[in-house]
Amino acid sequence: MTEDELIKHIIRVALKDNPTSMNQDLRINLKTKKFLKGVNNLSDISDDYLHYELNTLQNTQPWIHDLKPKHQDEIEGITSLIFKLKLDYMPELINYSNFIPDPVLEFKNEWLRLIHNRHDIQCLKYKNFNAEHWGSSPKEALDNILKAASLLAKEKLSQQQLSALLTNKSKELTDKDIFDLISVHPQLSLNIRPRKVILNFYARNIPKQCLIVENMDTYHYLQDKLPVDWMLVYGFGNRVTKSDVSNLDIVDLHASREVSDHIKQACYDLWSDIQGDKLYWGDLDDKGNQIFESLKNQYPALRKWQPAYDAMEKRKHLSMATFTDVHQESILIRDLGLAD
Repeated sequence: MTEDELIKHIIRVALKDNPTSMNQDLRINLKTKKFLKGVNNLSDISDDYLHYELNTLQNTQPWIHDLKPKHQDEIEGITSLIFKLKLDYMPELINYSNFIPDPVLEFKNEWLRLIHNRHDIQCLKYKNFNAEHWGSSPKEALDNILKAASLLAKEKLSQQQLSALLTNKSKELTDKDIFDLISVHPQLSLNIRPRKVILNFYARNIPKQCLIVENMDTYHYLQDKLPVDWMLVYGFGNRVTKSDVSNLDIVDLHASREVSDHIKQACYDLWSDIQGDKLYWGDLDDKGNQIFESLKNQYPALRKWQPAYDAMEKRKHLSMATFTDVHQESILIRDLGLAD
């Protein structure tokens, strides 16, 4: 909504339900939101009459007193009066009219007008796009959407690459934006290159058990301290919760340099087995619990590593309620009942 439209809205609010109004047609037009026609009719109303309307409204609309120009009698013409209101009282106009500018809504409306004015049937399918993610203006957004389709037709690109190429921000385009694009151009779905997640792992032998830990220090600390047939994975906090994390086309498992090739392959097999025996150990806090629950959706057999959680609960109990959360780095090997 422009400032001029806002002023028209203010006048509509000021004049509605005013029993003393002599111009019933004008009041009805404004009240029924036909204010464009109504404001055009203001040119037929004398300055004196409009000033009279403003004065009489002070009794029924107390806020109009604050909008009365300080030198109202010196103002000539409707245009001057509106200008004076805009100049001195714009914050009050916005406040009293309960008008809250909604840039997103305005952008959306302009976007819909743009695509409906195009004769390209394909463009009409873009109406549900979050156009503000694709460009700083509706026209730029449409240009970028068409450019994205053209780029993907030529080579595979990730969501982040597309976003950086089109908006100069690698995280501007969301999963929904890419889904919207593919829904209109399904033939491009295979050209969206998934962004791989990098996770680190360590193993001394062919693994029968996999332990996933939340934090880096614990990952390094536990190496050479776990049973020899365990695989240890550093989950990088909530990075490990990425969708399809068991899929080795999505996840890049990087082995520590001590891990031999034949052990690496066994670790890959265990990781991609969603029913394989896996344990999780994270911080004793909301985030740690959320990571476990999210990861369990992908590995139904996943269990918490109970000795570690028992040790954290014990540390929390001994703190006499001083600790609300317990971080796994505070737990040493002796606390877990394993030989140091």
